[in-house]
Amino acid sequence: AGLANEVDKYVLKVGEYGQRMSSIISRKDSSSFEGAVLSSELSATVFARLESLREPKVTKQMKQRALSDLFKTLKEQGYSSMKWAVPPYVRNSKALLMLPVPSASASLSKEV
Repeated sequence: AGLANEVDKYVLKVGEYGQRMSSIISRKDSSSFEGAVLSSELSATVFARLESLREPKVTKQMKQRALSDLFKTLKEQGYSSMKWAVPPYVRNSKALLMLPVPSASASLSKEV
């Protein structure tokens, strides 16, 4: 009963903790916020280009070029268009969720 009361105390204060974190960490400085903005912009661009490719006078060459541009952009973002280029432990979502969380120091040292 003591542990349950202790947990309830923290659960009830989640809103306060969230507000405190928002005051400490700026949204604009958050890498997850930047990723969300980038993915939103990328998906909006993809759908806008899809609509433009549905026009009657769009040639097959234009569609192939659009697909090539999409694969190039995805590759720039770290995604591969080739299934065999993806390691087997990443192809399976269950195995992917079991991978260790990368450390911030390891990712920072790679960027430099």
